[in-house]
Amino acid sequence: MDRLGQICSAALQQYLAHGEARGLDIAAALDTAALDAERVRQPDARIPGVSFQTLLHTLIDHSRDPLFGLHTSEFVQPGSYNVMGYIAMSAGTLQEALSKVSLYEKLVGDMGTTDTRIDDNQAAIRWDCRYRQQPARQHLIDNVLGSWIRYARWLTGNDQLAPAEVWLEHPRPSPALVEEYQRVFLCEVRFAQPCSALIGPPGLLEQPIRQPDPLLLSTLEAHAIQQLHQLGVETSLAQRVKQCIQDAIGHSLPRKETIAERLGMNVRTL
Repeated sequence: MDRLGQICSAALQQYLAHGEARGLDIAAALDTAALDAERVRQPDARIPGVSFQTLLHTLIDHSRDPLFGLHTSEFVQPGSYNVMGYIAMSAGTLQEALSKVSLYEKLVGDMGTTDTRIDDNQAAIRWDCRYRQQPARQHLIDNVLGSWIRYARWLTGNDQLAPAEVWLEHPRPSPALVEEYQRVFLCEVRFAQPCSALIGPPGLLEQPIRQPDPLLLSTLEAHAIQQLHQLGVETSLAQRVKQCIQDAIGHSLPRKETIAERLGMNVRTL
């Protein structure tokens, strides 16, 4: 598989919707990326990551929007995350929804990995982007963190939900662009940080989801596991632990507590 892997076509729709809203020639952008217009509209289609990167670079360039990725987060919806988005809708709390991300995020694609660390004083939800080439990397990070916040607000029905601060690895932009970041996140945004993450008190993750449905959650997870098998992704506990360790390569070796949190179980069970 190519280093950039694949992305579910459903996850592309935010970028296409924002491009259309800005009056961009979407057909031409798809042609540049050698993508079939009919195929990218099929929710379960898988798109090569290299083609997605080319498409993203084309849309960013033509939009002349330095915050194109951040603004695409306005178009997030449950389908943007494949079945994982509907699993989150059926969970009881934001923390339960978040615990499912590490299990099923490969259904959305191979764009990056999520790492959640919670202690008594702070919760840090970090996203490590797999794409290294700019400007795709910056805009992907902006999209993912912005989409998380917007989707969490929709899940909880709390339009003012916000972390204590947002960390971004990008250099600090102009004051006008900083204000726009703060408008979206409703909190302090810090730039040139060692990672990109949402930072806040642990209690923030205890926010209840509006309409939890444990029975539907079980059904959706069974479907998600079946989809992962079809993609050749192992879902046994041993494989999931191995995946957590592999994702940490290049960073510090994860503690067992960190892995347990990511897999949504206590340390003793792990």
